[in-house]
Amino acid sequence: MVHSCLCMQEMWQHIHSLMPMKDAARAACLSSAFLYSWRNRPKLSFSTETMGIVEGTTDFIRKIDRVMEKHSGIGVKALTIEFNGLFSTKARSYLERWLQIAVTPRIEELSLSMSKGKAYYDFPCSLLSDGSGSSIRLLDLYCCTFHPTAEIGCFQSLTRLHLEYVRITGDELGCVFSASFALEWLKLRLCRHIKYMKLPCVLQRLTYVEVRGCSRLRVIENKAPNLHSLHIFYQAYHPIQLSFGESSLVKNLSIGYSSVLNHACAELPYIFPNLETLTIRSLGEVCFLGGS
Repeated sequence: MVHSCLCMQEMWQHIHSLMPMKDAARAACLSSAFLYSWRNRPKLSFSTETMGIVEGTTDFIRKIDRVMEKHSGIGVKALTIEFNGLFSTKARSYLERWLQIAVTPRIEELSLSMSKGKAYYDFPCSLLSDGSGSSIRLLDLYCCTFHPTAEIGCFQSLTRLHLEYVRITGDELGCVFSASFALEWLKLRLCRHIKYMKLPCVLQRLTYVEVRGCSRLRVIENKAPNLHSLHIFYQAYHPIQLSFGESSLVKNLSIGYSSVLNHACAELPYIFPNLETLTIRSLGEVCFLGGS
């Protein structure tokens, strides 16, 4: 009988976890079974879309806080918060409290989108220490400052990293890479404090890298042995120094910065001896080379 009840409880939890946030909240008000699963909901997604009509920042914060106050914090596997222009100084203390509830050794996906043009949110890296971030597989940050150190050492499960408008240096990025043995996919967009990027040999599973609009980036050095796809969409008028070694396995290369166009078709096949597809875009001009 006890086993049967547990199976029913798990079934209701599974059904409830598949509902959109608004529908799940309504169901929790009508059913004690759904109320229990609401307090243990594994995927939490907060945005103006999932929360319905909001009347400014205060209302948005209030609605999220109601959910987080009722949540046990147990079993959260994915947390997404998109402020969509609603982030403010007032939201900072609330956000840190929500993160303390949700970021546990069981969380697998963490996505935070602050408001462009507002003061950058200083992501509290200390939350990821003591094993709290050891299970994170996806980390997606937008409009934050992110200053990880080598001491954190919590990225061993990370497979996908997306940073956009994030203030992080090349050294700090190196701290993430040094403990990211499972990293497969890397996307950096408009991270303008990175001057160089070194991909170490410990990134055995890394196959895809995209860099877009990182205007201070001058050097990309790669020792990741299985990198196959590299995409650099760059709006500056200076070339990036590419150091990949003779054993580079890069097969697909896309480049979008203008100053490389005159010599890229001649030089890049020597930098990437296994290149199969090369696409170069610059001010409306496209050079495409396909085939091995």
